[in-house]
Amino acid sequence: MKSIIYKNIKKIAFGLILSSVILFVNGCRVSEMCEIKIDMHDANLEDTMCVSIIESVLKNKSQAGKNVEVTALPAENAILVKYDAMLVGRKNLEDALAMNGFNAGEYKADEGRRSTLPGNCFKKGDTKE
Repeated sequence: MKSIIYKNIKKIAFGLILSSVILFVNGCRVSEMCEIKIDMHDANLEDTMCVSIIESVLKNKSQAGKNVEVTALPAENAILVKYDAMLVGRKNLEDALAMNGFNAGEYKADEGRRSTLPGNCFKKGDTKE
């Protein structure tokens, strides 16, 4: 009789531990990959060096740069960004671009930093001002 009770207690304990582990794993997200499009206004997205600078800015901002992917969409004058939303938010990415001299989303470029960027990073007629 004692062995039957002991086996049932072991099964119940195992079930409780397993349930706790499942709840913990499902409740704690490690990453949440998102994909957004950011309007780059006057950036020359046909220039690979300019796109490389943009990608570098975003990778440095993300806390985990390997989790950021940038694809230029020159026809739409935008970039497609895949990033981990558990590490950084959209506004942080747009702000980082603006602080580094690019008009991005609703953020206006920092003019001091903008003046340090190569002229080919901007569309003709929309040069650094």
